[in-house]
Amino acid sequence: MDTDNKDSPIIRRILKESGMPDVALFLSRLSTNDFCSLLMHIYGKRVEKQTSESVIAAFNKKYAYVGTSGLDQRETTRLENLLYEIVPKEFDAIELSPVCPLGTNGALTMISQNNVLSAIRDMEVAADVTIALSMEAARRRAGFMKYDPKNSKEVNICTSERLLRLQPFEPESGFSQHFRCFGMATAASSVPFRNFTIQAATKHLTVYLKLIEELNAGYYDFQDITVYFSDIRIIDRLAETISLDKEEIRRNTQNPDFRLFEKYGISLPAITDNVDTLDQQAVVRYKLERNISFLSEFQNMAFPAMKTMFPWVNFKIDLARVAGIGYYSDFCLHIYARNREGKTFPLADGGSVDWTRKLLRRNKELLFTSGFGSELAQRMFLL
Repeated sequence: MDTDNKDSPIIRRILKESGMPDVALFLSRLSTNDFCSLLMHIYGKRVEKQTSESVIAAFNKKYAYVGTSGLDQRETTRLENLLYEIVPKEFDAIELSPVCPLGTNGALTMISQNNVLSAIRDMEVAADVTIALSMEAARRRAGFMKYDPKNSKEVNICTSERLLRLQPFEPESGFSQHFRCFGMATAASSVPFRNFTIQAATKHLTVYLKLIEELNAGYYDFQDITVYFSDIRIIDRLAETISLDKEEIRRNTQNPDFRLFEKYGISLPAITDNVDTLDQQAVVRYKLERNISFLSEFQNMAFPAMKTMFPWVNFKIDLARVAGIGYYSDFCLHIYARNREGKTFPLADGGSVDWTRKLLRRNKELLFTSGFGSELAQRMFLL
């Protein structure tokens, strides 16, 4: 019998009532074709029982997943058109499929399959725009290397896509079960990691800040815009030097009230305007020299031009970021803004990921992805 402790009480009850305790294990071992054929047969039988009354009842019951977004599509289109006017021409604007291979999110990140809508025929509904972009970036990079294994040509692609997430969201969060998100991906190979990351991050960030500037000049109100830069490896390094509860950290990756540095008495500021002013003895004690060195290089190379171009934006270094553990591989950034009601929301997120490296099984591959919550912006910042 399959004794996986992660089985839910519901699964255990079903297995018990079936009288076939090993049926889940048996089904999981079926070939893809056999399993899909069985599922299609089962769904066909269930559909035979559906009526117009049951369908509209299900539509109303599951409206958060199958209903409208509640936003004006004309404004959505206007915002997206503005985005594409701002995005550099080097980015190919592509239209993605609404599905991707089953297990894409789980294979590349630590996203739970419970939050993704799995489908038959070994597919799942798109839940993350940057993961889908990374698949296309890997395909293009593989095409370049087919005739020249040393080809390092950069891939720049972007898209706007409607995504579906199964985890519940509170209405005041600004998030919903299905939503539009704009994403960008820059992939390259065999180039210096730091140079690539700094250039890609600057390129993506410039697009989002220009968009906010344009929207603020019209019918939107973004206030107190702040960009936070982080190195997600800092948390792993701290876990090696002091006793951190990694499970607690993972449980709180989406908790804005979790104060890691305060909880563990870490003698460094969680957020700073300048990493060069940090207590160097503390940096050495926590073995963060390489992480701080990279953040310092980014700060000194990118901040001056950014501050000149966007003097109304706050630029900070967030040493205590935990959101993105298991997702980003090292450098990452966040854009936050406050709306006219005084509520602060995360507008954009981006960072270095190892997905093309995994997909192509080539350690020299580099990838920087980012996403902007275009629907969130329309929902929470439109006047």
